Amino acid sequence: MEYRKITEKEFLQNTEYFKEQIPTAQNTKQEYFYDVFEYYKDHLKDKRNYISVCINNNDIIACALVCFYKEEHKYFLLNVNTRVDYQNKGVASKLLDYTLQDFFNEHNESIYLWVSPKNEVANKLYSKLGFVKTDYFPEKLEFRDNIRNDNILYCNAELFKNRNLNSKENSLNK
Repeated sequence: MEYRKITEKEFLQNTEYFKEQIPTAQNTKQEYFYDVFEYYKDHLKDKRNYISVCINNNDIIACALVCFYKEEHKYFLLNVNTRVDYQNKGVASKLLDYTLQDFFNEHNESIYLWVSPKNEVANKLYSKLGFVKTDYFPEKLEFRDNIRNDNILYCNAELFKNRNLNSKENSLNK
């Protein structure tokens, strides 16, 4: 398996993968896909933003979007998706490990994300990667009301570097 960033051109060439993998939420799959696809496309115009992927046998099997929101002056990790047949096999964990290593090699700042408190699998994964809960809330984002009840987590280079130690301590304290 290969982990790397893809270009805007590669993103556009892999429309079918993203059409199948982008989760359905409020709308029909088709409507939601086009909304999110356009969202990705718009964000990839800013060269600070990128998509990390996991590729197996020339197929994208997982992706994650790193996005700078100028309204907040912060980076966010968004839309982490893994193909169903590759879930629970460590693919997302390795993809995020690659993505965060790459991010912290290039940036000396924190990265944020939001996740439903009910999504225990994702919360456990993010905790293992060094993410911790924060009181910060992205007030300037236009979709802030959609994430009002979510956990806002962040990670910085120090937390990420100490992730293995932190996850062992957390498991011992349970």
